[in-house]
Amino acid sequence: MDCSRHALAQGVAPGMPLAEATALLQTAARGKAVRPHLEEYDPEADLRALREVARWCRRFSPLVGLEEGDAPESLLLDVTGCAPLFGGEAALVNQVRQQLLRERRLQARVAIADTLGAAWGVAHFGSVAASVVPSGEQRQVLAPLPVAALRLPEETLRTLSEFDLRRVEQVQRLPRAALPSRFGKLVLQRLDQASGEVAELILPERPPEPIHCRWESDDPLTSRRALEIVLEQLLGQALEQLSPRQEGVQRLQCRLQAAAHAGGDSLKFVVELVRASASARHLLELICLQLERLSLPSEIFAVHLRIAATGPLGSRQRAFFSGDNAADRQPLEALIDRLSSRLGRRSVLRPQLMPDAQPEYAVSYRPLVGSERSPTLRSRSKRRGRLSAVAPQVREGAWEGMAELGLFRPLRLSREPVPVEVLSVVPGGPPIRLRWKDREQRIVHAWGPERIETGWWRGRQIRRDYYRIELTTGQRFWLYRRGESGEWFVHGF
Repeated sequence: MDCSRHALAQGVAPGMPLAEATALLQTAARGKAVRPHLEEYDPEADLRALREVARWCRRFSPLVGLEEGDAPESLLLDVTGCAPLFGGEAALVNQVRQQLLRERRLQARVAIADTLGAAWGVAHFGSVAASVVPSGEQRQVLAPLPVAALRLPEETLRTLSEFDLRRVEQVQRLPRAALPSRFGKLVLQRLDQASGEVAELILPERPPEPIHCRWESDDPLTSRRALEIVLEQLLGQALEQLSPRQEGVQRLQCRLQAAAHAGGDSLKFVVELVRASASARHLLELICLQLERLSLPSEIFAVHLRIAATGPLGSRQRAFFSGDNAADRQPLEALIDRLSSRLGRRSVLRPQLMPDAQPEYAVSYRPLVGSERSPTLRSRSKRRGRLSAVAPQVREGAWEGMAELGLFRPLRLSREPVPVEVLSVVPGGPPIRLRWKDREQRIVHAWGPERIETGWWRGRQIRRDYYRIELTTGQRFWLYRRGESGEWFVHGF
């Protein structure tokens, strides 16, 4: 049983009657009607979610486990030697909190210490949400914290409270020989674990083993229909193993082994999906589309099916009157899956904005399916590097609503920059006249310049001064002057 941070701030406590909690919230809301959001406690669902977060945390440490207990609520990570990879221990704790909030929408308190006991106590009862305990100072850091920071059961905490022992430092000053007889052996054990006198191990949370199903026979398969029947049976076995996890197939690998007298070569292919699916019919359809693109062996004596990646099955309550439902996206996602299997994953792409100052490279195209990070597809140079950009300067009297010139880009870019004739007052100054489509027109407003310049590591150096201009006709252009030659080009509209 628990409640949100907002409810805690209003005086609501776990275990409080609902009527009393609602009254406190209404008082805080100044008499307005309040309907608390309630969710039934499901310890098994909580444990599954915590284990999923533990597997997610393997990006920060190779050894991640759950705290001991029937209802664990915390994760334990061994980050020995890992901190330099993230810029130090302080940067590591901040990065863990930020990524948990951004990717998992979880508020977390994180602490690093020499011992698990000290890290647990500071994370739960420290004054800040992200803490790094200096090496060898765990005893001093734990001293002012409440005795609950020692991970003691409720019965022991009540006994300590009866003796007016409320802080860890009060327990630390007691004679060690008297602790087991008065408060139980666990108090002394927790003190020694927190100080480092007694070692404490992390039981790692291991990722689930990949599902692998296979069919072998001395009588080889000689027809495509027979192969499809075998694949359908293997898919059923794989989905049956996935069912208890409530997960679906995200990536599937298939290997067909030819008969020995036909060379014994194996044929491999991969099926990837936009969203995890547990539909055997849909998965079999994608496999068959892949088979149509391949030259199959005349005889196949072994078929191996491996579920390389899984994902949670999407579930959302369908609304009566709203069109924003997960089911509405299923036909489109199924179409994308079929096209990717039929044409190849690199033939079904999506545009993606890139943090690149050079306009030609500000958009890349990536496959719609597949979780692996593939190289960016570019029509020109594949080399990438850092760019330096000079902050733009805006002329007086320019558009007052323009906060930052660099945030404004044209709605449409030319496939290739178009050379134009431009007249400036002084060399290197802003443009005042433009010759466009055999007509010379006056420029009434010009914003800029915004310099875009690349380094030597990018290949041929690029140096451009971009201007946004407005003609007397009301048309707006995005043009630049090439640094080395002084030529002008229109790049956008």
